[in-house]
Amino acid sequence: MGTLHQEVEQNREDVSHLTMSADAHRRRHVLDWLCPYDYLTQFENHSARHLRGTGQWFLEDSTFLSWVQADQSSTLICPGGPGCGKTTISALVIDHLRNTSSSQKPVIYFFFDYQRRKEQTADAFVATLLRQLASLSQEVFNAVEKLHNRSILQSRPSLEILQSVLRSAFQTVTGCFI
Repeated sequence: MGTLHQEVEQNREDVSHLTMSADAHRRRHVLDWLCPYDYLTQFENHSARHLRGTGQWFLEDSTFLSWVQADQSSTLICPGGPGCGKTTISALVIDHLRNTSSSQKPVIYFFFDYQRRKEQTADAFVATLLRQLASLSQEVFNAVEKLHNRSILQSRPSLEILQSVLRSAFQTVTGCFI
């Protein structure tokens, strides 16, 4: 009798694993449809080039700290010419915000690259941000999946539709760093 019970439990675990695997595959399919752009690998590549301690001054600057602690929407502009370190500082900030326990807000990002400007369209920008929010929030994912199911025969939705879904997504997420 004990072995039958063990076999039943093993079968339940196997079915549960298959269900989770099918759900993960479905999620990946929907998210790849929305945006095949691999923003995580790009972030990891930029982060890997960062030397420990570099840019710490930026994270300790009062302007940055005020921006992080702002209760309302605010923008932190960090201008600079090519090669001055904006991407490195951005990767540092993203990593800092994602790993700071005081920050429970989602962190989404997009690295603009002048060498890839033909593929980095407004559509790609909005879709990348929406994909990141959808991977962080089930409610946002459900909205994207609904859009996917309605658009199954089409390519990615228009910029206007993507912007509309992104605006709705921002209303469902409590605060967000972009």
